Amino acid sequence: MSQYKTIKTLAGLALEAAAETGGPAIKLVSMSIGDGGGQAYSPSSTQTALRHEVDRVNLNSLSQNQDDATQWVAEGVFPADRGGYTIRELGLWTEEGVLFAIANFPDTYKPAPSEGTAGQMLLGLTFRAQNSDNITLVVDSSLLMASRDWVNENFLSGVTGQAPGDIRGIGLHTNHVTGRPSYIDGSGARGDLAFITDVQAETVRAQSAEAGLLPKTGGTISGNLSVSGNVSADTITGTNDALDIIYGDGNRLSLQNDGNFVGYDKNRKILYALNAGGGAVGGKAIATTDDVQAETARAQAAEANLVSGVQSLDDYSLKITGIKSQYRDKGKTQPSGIEYIDSNGLYQMAITKDYADTLYAGIPSLQAESSRAQAAESKLVSKNEFESDLSENGWIKIPGGLIFQWMRLDVTKGNYKFPKPFPNRAFQIFATNINAQGAFVDNAYAYIIDNSTFYCATKASNDAGIGVYPCSIFAIGI
Repeated sequence: MSQYKTIKTLAGLALEAAAETGGPAIKLVSMSIGDGGGQAYSPSSTQTALRHEVDRVNLNSLSQNQDDATQWVAEGVFPADRGGYTIRELGLWTEEGVLFAIANFPDTYKPAPSEGTAGQMLLGLTFRAQNSDNITLVVDSSLLMASRDWVNENFLSGVTGQAPGDIRGIGLHTNHVTGRPSYIDGSGARGDLAFITDVQAETVRAQSAEAGLLPKTGGTISGNLSVSGNVSADTITGTNDALDIIYGDGNRLSLQNDGNFVGYDKNRKILYALNAGGGAVGGKAIATTDDVQAETARAQAAEANLVSGVQSLDDYSLKITGIKSQYRDKGKTQPSGIEYIDSNGLYQMAITKDYADTLYAGIPSLQAESSRAQAAESKLVSKNEFESDLSENGWIKIPGGLIFQWMRLDVTKGNYKFPKPFPNRAFQIFATNINAQGAFVDNAYAYIIDNSTFYCATKASNDAGIGVYPCSIFAIGI
């Protein structure tokens, strides 16, 4: 049998039994560690505290084992700025300050910063609970820490798909000038990324341009052809007998292999066509080399902003067809993350928690978890539902209207007022002696007079009459 173990205390078992029979759920809030008073020991279920506590932190997480739903793991992160002690014992505490479970631990020294080395320490305490509805975690979300595994699983790495010679990526952000997602890598290189709409627009433009182009060799043109702008060629030749270009206004440019040729003006624009005899046969200006070069420069500038969707592809990756930043409002002031599209459809990259909750609300597993959590929450009782005065002479009103009152009387034998009048009815009152009895027992007794008054006194067992000795009372009503 292992010499190290986790056990529930008697108080923890009582809380669990109460929860199983309809009582409040157990709210776990913190983890403590101790040095065992200087030596290792085997924990006992009768303990209500560690032997010698040295540090305590709020719980960072509380989770169930995926393979065994009855097994739970509570985790606490002990900061680097505290240390100088040996850890031999761990405790798990409820919101009411009850030691729920205790464990012994192999001697582990946590140095203090003044010793020249220090670091955070993540400790886990494992225990079993049959019903998940009876266990809940109360945390301060501003103090939670994400584990390395959780960050690696939920966010895009700057080294994912990195090949030899590639420079490590540092981050993605939105350029406030262009409104586009922008990247930066370890060399300082940076630039905007193209939206899928940029790619789609360029595709439409290129396809439209390609529809009007002629192949270098071969090919057939039918129907009307409209030509305008500049062209840089000195001559146009063909292998067919003739090429007719007919314009929408009825003009025609005829290129033939029988000696007819095209003439240019001083700007090298085709203004007319000449036949072998030197006569003009009509024509219109078409594109020049300058026009083509300007379009090439424009297209290259647009392509410089595009991201390759096939870089570093391997057997475990797909081609990316587009990327965009995503906002939660039409004004584009609340970014929710970045989305990319690959050949399998839409996937998410580094999205915010709020947007993820909205986006994935329809997934069956999340719906089931939401139903489970809501069912568990319906069994919990908020502190705000209790009215109370927790002084020595006090009272507490629980949901449903039942009121409990208690009071200490140092001198009795008379009428006394309850700490708080019962609004409707006083049901029962109980009295007990406060201190030890002498040779004769002074029996404490009390009875209700009305909803705000009761009588209390003592009576000796030797028939000495009614006494004035101190008593405590406990009353129940509504």
